[in-house]
Amino acid sequence: MALRSAACSAFLVLTASASTVVAAPRTQPAPATQTRTPSASTDYAFQPGVRCPYCAGTAEHPDGRYGLHWHDPWRHVGLPEYIVTPVLFATAGAFGLGVVPEAKRAAWVGPILFDTPVREALEARSRSGRKLANALSNVLLFGSLAQPIVLDNLLVTLALRQAPDVAWQMFVINSEAYALALSLNAVTQRLAARERPYGQRCVNDGGEFPCDSPDRFRSFYSGHSATTATAAGLVCAHHTQLDLYADPYADSAACAGSVALALTTGMLRIAAEKHWASDVITGGLVGFASGYALPVLVYYRQFGTRAERHTPGSEPRVAVVPTATVDSVKLVAVGVF
Repeated sequence: MALRSAACSAFLVLTASASTVVAAPRTQPAPATQTRTPSASTDYAFQPGVRCPYCAGTAEHPDGRYGLHWHDPWRHVGLPEYIVTPVLFATAGAFGLGVVPEAKRAAWVGPILFDTPVREALEARSRSGRKLANALSNVLLFGSLAQPIVLDNLLVTLALRQAPDVAWQMFVINSEAYALALSLNAVTQRLAARERPYGQRCVNDGGEFPCDSPDRFRSFYSGHSATTATAAGLVCAHHTQLDLYADPYADSAACAGSVALALTTGMLRIAAEKHWASDVITGGLVGFASGYALPVLVYYRQFGTRAERHTPGSEPRVAVVPTATVDSVKLVAVGVF
């Protein structure tokens, strides 16, 4: 009974204390002239003459940040990227250039799942058609590199928007994403050693395909699809976060166009009988993850929104509060997330 009475007394004290806190007078609202901090991603865009509400003043920028810049809460590239990126490129080069021994025979032959009906629907029926599809896919492959590297990075960010720090961040992030996609593709192709669809024609191909080359066993997964999808992911990530074209419709169109280019490249690889549909889909998924998820989650540090989730004061706050009941005394964690 003594223990229960003590517990009841403690419970009443805590309850009274909580009531006192709840009954405390509220602070007066801020004057109407106080600057409002944006609460939605549409409240702020990178515009000349508009101060960034997410970045504090510094010695270099005592009045705050204006125009296109890298938000303070975002992760800056540094030594880890300068080490990892060359290593990944070297790995891709070692496998792609034959430094690592090539596969001499197929470890995986034939279609799976929906590969056959998709091939029948998209394959070019003539030798000239397959040759044209292959050539066009190569053009689109190199064309996809132009938008994130040349147009967005050099022309728009560096020259037009005059944001060298942002241009450098983008350049290193782009390089890392491509290095990751290329190294994963090179290693997977060597381990899977899947025969390309044209392998079924190698008995009577008439010299159309490199049937005696190790390239015959590099079907899984599509490097063209992975590379163009990486470019699409980078374009979508940067345009979503940085408002590179300073127009929401133009930024959305850039993302949609790069995705359409990646999809077209994949269909052309099937038409040229270089890859099965499963190769193209896998390459697209891996590539887009390298180009979009890597920048957004690691550097922009969020998924699909801008920096308002990381404004000062938005961090989670947790407190441990003792709570008593008739039968027990507990510690309860409460907080704002």
